[in-house]
Amino acid sequence: MLLCGSDERIQLLVGSNQVDHCGFDVLNTDQVIPLPWYKLLSNTDLDGIFVDLESIKGLQRMEHLLDNSDQRITFQKWMIEKIDQAEKGNEIVSKMQDVADDKFHPNHNGHRMWAEYLLKDIL
Repeated sequence: MLLCGSDERIQLLVGSNQVDHCGFDVLNTDQVIPLPWYKLLSNTDLDGIFVDLESIKGLQRMEHLLDNSDQRITFQKWMIEKIDQAEKGNEIVSKMQDVADDKFHPNHNGHRMWAEYLLKDIL
């Protein structure tokens, strides 16, 4: 919140890309870009998925920090759930009409649509 209220010319807007919003409840509604780009471009809903496979890769390193086997088993079950969610999200994004060849990012037209949406939201 360092920039919030520091200058009337600065407005903080927070959004997400190929995942649903998570943790935005601490922001005012006028600080949140309502749609993630995947929703704008696909007209689908990830139903609360807020992880992607890239963000999960580092979790494997956390397992050794857990104190006992019960914690590790609980963590592993949770991680498997998140991997399943991320794979579902990747599948939805890869089938978007305006997705790039990498099947993970918007193509030129998708970026244009996203930019127009942001400008409409900002202005």
